[in-house]
Amino acid sequence: PYLNPANRNETIWIDKDYPVSSTIHFAVSAVPLETDYLSTSMQIGFGKYLINNGSDDSKSSFSALFNDWKDFPRDASLSTGLAFEWKPLDLGNGFSFYQNFYLGTTSPGPELSMYNSFTHGAEMGIGYKEFSFSAGYSGRWHNAQGFNMYFPPEFPWETFQFSLEWDINKHFNRESQSKAPVALKNILVSFGSGYNFRTGHLVPSELEQFCKSRNGIAYSIESAFYLDKNNALVAALYYTQIPVVVEYQLEYWKYTSKNDLETFGIYSAYRYHPLDAFPTLYIQGGPGIVRINPVGPSIPNYQYQASLNMATGANLDFFSNNIIISPELNYQLMFVPINTSTAPRLGGENQIALAVKIGYRF
Repeated sequence: PYLNPANRNETIWIDKDYPVSSTIHFAVSAVPLETDYLSTSMQIGFGKYLINNGSDDSKSSFSALFNDWKDFPRDASLSTGLAFEWKPLDLGNGFSFYQNFYLGTTSPGPELSMYNSFTHGAEMGIGYKEFSFSAGYSGRWHNAQGFNMYFPPEFPWETFQFSLEWDINKHFNRESQSKAPVALKNILVSFGSGYNFRTGHLVPSELEQFCKSRNGIAYSIESAFYLDKNNALVAALYYTQIPVVVEYQLEYWKYTSKNDLETFGIYSAYRYHPLDAFPTLYIQGGPGIVRINPVGPSIPNYQYQASLNMATGANLDFFSNNIIISPELNYQLMFVPINTSTAPRLGGENQIALAVKIGYRF
């Protein structure tokens, strides 16, 4: 749309199509850690748009791969990523399970740095013989550089994917690219509850300490897949409410508002039992994704954040070898935007929780 020069009160609309151009990508990846059951990989890559700008409507052009490099690297996109991936774990009777987490950044180029974003994703899958089903989420959750005053980005950008796969080579007993699932020693499924102590930015906000978050109860369910007596992979879900109180103390009156936030989270962790003298003691850590749902009308209606989760505890079998009670101290760092006068810089919100879990060992 643009204003009519002859009549400034009239807006003229012109319909034009701007199709997304083809892109060629180049990337380099490395695998710093690879085990029989877990791998972490890093990647950096850039993309070049194959576009012909010689007409009114931009179109994809293969010739741009050879003759349109005068603006490079200003028109190149850049992306980085870190992956935390499980190998399929054998659950018995032909079933297997795996879980993957991803963290990254994306940039459309130096000329559009205000659109630089942080990305994350998670995927869980269940396999049965030659079939596998997976569900995944990915999206952009934070503007990395600054505000765009005219077209501000609205988060979250989210994509959900559901996949059903069939390994035809396994079906016909041919040689398959996929490896056999990793054998497990046992599986510990636990339910727990704990009390969260919120510190740092979760206690006072930057709005002159008008906004405070209170402590609360958290609930969790987790599965620890033990590969041997010392090593395990952990998949967990948890839920908690964050009571938020906003107070304005003026000269003659005081304004108070209470708003609750619901948080749902998933995370993946590597667990290790370091002491042979005290074999029940464990430490664990890994990435996670948190969804924050305000209770009541809010803009945005919900949001996603990346998190880092660490914990230490002990698996105690007082009553039975299969019934396990686990006292635990855990720490969660949520990466959140911290609004400033120049840009929504990335900050952290801290939670420390004391929890007790009751589980059954299969």
